[in-house]
Amino acid sequence: MLQVSVLASASKAQTAKLKETSMKHLPGTFALVTILAGPAMAQSLPVAPGNWEMSATYEQTINGEGDGAQENVFTQCIPQDEAVIALGDIYGSDCTITTTSQTPTSIAYDLNCDMYGVLMTGTGTFETTNDAQAVTVSADISHLDEVNGELRMRMNASAEHIGECE
Repeated sequence: MLQVSVLASASKAQTAKLKETSMKHLPGTFALVTILAGPAMAQSLPVAPGNWEMSATYEQTINGEGDGAQENVFTQCIPQDEAVIALGDIYGSDCTITTTSQTPTSIAYDLNCDMYGVLMTGTGTFETTNDAQAVTVSADISHLDEVNGELRMRMNASAEHIGECE
């Protein structure tokens, strides 16, 4: 279970802006960036080049209430020279990622993100299986303050290598 600490008191306007913009942009951002290749770095895992089918589910709640999960499914070709997934590419420059454990096929990490002025913390996992033919990424981040209560975002994504690029 995620341990949440009080980070900063966000105004109602900040929370409203976060909810409005994250529901529009973050599901697609997480889904698209998750399988886009990035430069090799310490917080990255190799994947098989070729055609991949990706499914990403994103859910946001405020004080336990939300609009339900949103899912994106699509395919994408990853060429040989881009067959590495980096955590920094998944979350972007607004998040600081601290690896808590790493093996050749998995990374567990803590997140600290500044999302439209609202500081959020969380945890995530990133794993490749089946000789880098499958990938799963999950994250649970939240913000708690006296004014707005708890804002929580959950993302689960999986991708499977489905063959050669066409």
